[in-house]
Amino acid sequence: MPKRWLPILLSAVGVLPCQAQTPPNIALLGDSFAVGLAPFVKPKVRQTVVGGSVQHYWEDTPGIDRSSQIVIVLGTNDSLDYGTANAAVYAHQVGRIVTSLVQRGREVLWVGPPCILPGHTTLSDDRVREVDALQRETLSKLGLPRVQHVSLRPMTERGGICTTENREPDQVHFTARGYEAVTRFILSRLTFYP
Repeated sequence: MPKRWLPILLSAVGVLPCQAQTPPNIALLGDSFAVGLAPFVKPKVRQTVVGGSVQHYWEDTPGIDRSSQIVIVLGTNDSLDYGTANAAVYAHQVGRIVTSLVQRGREVLWVGPPCILPGHTTLSDDRVREVDALQRETLSKLGLPRVQHVSLRPMTERGGICTTENREPDQVHFTARGYEAVTRFILSRLTFYP
C-alpha cells in the first residue's frame, strides 16, 4: 500500500497521530503542608505560606486562569480558630475562597488536613477532624461543578488512629517520602490531570 494512503486509513478508523498535551498549570495554594508539597508538585506553585489559613485572600492570587487546576491545602491552622462553635463563620470563609477560585480556574481541589499525632502541644486532632468535616460539608452544600474535597485522613490513620509512618518528629508534617506519596494521591484526584 502506498504511504499516502496511511493517513486516510488511520483517519477512517479513528486513529490519528496527536500532539502531546502540555501538562496542566497547577496552582498550589496553602499552608506549611503546601510548602512541603511544592517540590513534588513542581509546575507553577503560586502561593504557599507557613501558618496559612482561610483568613488569607487566596482568591486574589495572581496568575490563575481557565487553564489552572487549583490545589488548595488548608485546615490545620484553622483548627486553632474554628470548630463546631463557629462553623458558620468557617463555612463562609471556605465558600468565599472556593467560589472565587472556581470562577477563575479550571477546577479546584480542596485538600483537607491529615490527622495530628497525639501529644502535640497546640493542635488537637479532634479539632482538625472537625475542620476537615466542615470543609467537606461546605463544599458539598455549595454544589459547585469542578470542585471537590479530598481528605488526607484516610492516608494518615489506620482504624481511627493516627500513624507515625512518613511523619516528621513535630507530629504534624511529613517526611520527603510522605510528601511525595501525598502529592501522587492529590494529583490522581485531579479530574483533568493526564
